[in-house]
Amino acid sequence: MRFTSTAILAVGLLASSALRAEEEQACMQVQSSIVTSFIACPANFPSPVGLCTQGTIASGPLQGTTLFRALSVNVSTGVYTGELVITTRDGTVIINDRGVLLPGHFVEKDVIVHGTGRFEDARGTLVSAGVVTMSGFSGTLSGRICFDGEHGGDREEERE
Repeated sequence: MRFTSTAILAVGLLASSALRAEEEQACMQVQSSIVTSFIACPANFPSPVGLCTQGTIASGPLQGTTLFRALSVNVSTGVYTGELVITTRDGTVIINDRGVLLPGHFVEKDVIVHGTGRFEDARGTLVSAGVVTMSGFSGTLSGRICFDGEHGGDREEERE
């Protein structure tokens, strides 16, 4: 249990410090459910460990579909890394994530690294946490997306 509590605390502290740094930019709040299912990894999106999911984000600025591939998994600690691609009607967001699989649960820190369309100059840190299901994962995605340029600023009604 000590590892579990430490891992959750570490991810939370990393995410909260990143969110504070983003407070002075034009930002939008993300708070939504995310539900994914295990799939065979597509040929154009391979996983070196053979683990991929696809799913949906229900609402907010990232409402759309997801495709995830695990890049590494440490079975002794439960720590994993991966890439999440979110496709919305306004563009695509590429996220690097690092997480921990706990008995029946997961928690991860998601860092936006690239985007297209509205998300071309987006940056941000999100946190996803939830439960492992028989068919995939179900949880929440929360945090902030901030924009350095003009691409994200054209939707004033969605900013905080």
